Amino acid sequence: MFSTMVLPPDLVADDVIGLRDQMSGRLAAVLRPKGGKRKEGDPPLPGGVEPLAALPPHIDRPRIQWTAMVQRMKTLKEERAQAVIEGFGGTRHYRQLVAADARFGEAYGFTTVVLAREGGLGQTDGRPQWSAARDALRSLIQKIESHADPEIPGSEALAAFLLAPYVEMVDDLARSRRKAPARKPEAVPARPFGARETP
Repeated sequence: MFSTMVLPPDLVADDVIGLRDQMSGRLAAVLRPKGGKRKEGDPPLPGGVEPLAALPPHIDRPRIQWTAMVQRMKTLKEERAQAVIEGFGGTRHYRQLVAADARFGEAYGFTTVVLAREGGLGQTDGRPQWSAARDALRSLIQKIESHADPEIPGSEALAAFLLAPYVEMVDDLARSRRKAPARKPEAVPARPFGARETP
């Protein structure tokens, strides 16, 4: 495990969206709430990966944080809270908090994306959303990787299964870089602990 993780430098939004869909599918395949049975179309789980009733708490912490923040944001919107915020001169900070909360919700898929009407003057700078999405991806990968522990039965197989789409994407991007004309060498992201080579 690495204290910081470098995402591939040539990562684009389509890669992140595709990776999110693949990892969501794997999470859905692993999660079986109590009494839930496998459906006919569900993909088989690889050896060593057992169905889970819930994600390990530290992996599911972005949703726990979101749930806690929903109530806090409701409280801050109330008239009394707004009066206190204004009284302390915190209006600008409150606006920044609301914007950050919205970016977090969009990046983690907790809120729906509202598309601007055609021809309207919508936001044209997507850098904050791109930055939030990259941070969310980096955080999720680190949390899944940190779950792999030889002393926890099945944890390494689970981490390898969930991280396989990321490993495959990194390999694909590295192959396309090798085919490109020679230029200054770039840092190649490290394969997460316990992840196997993908075919």
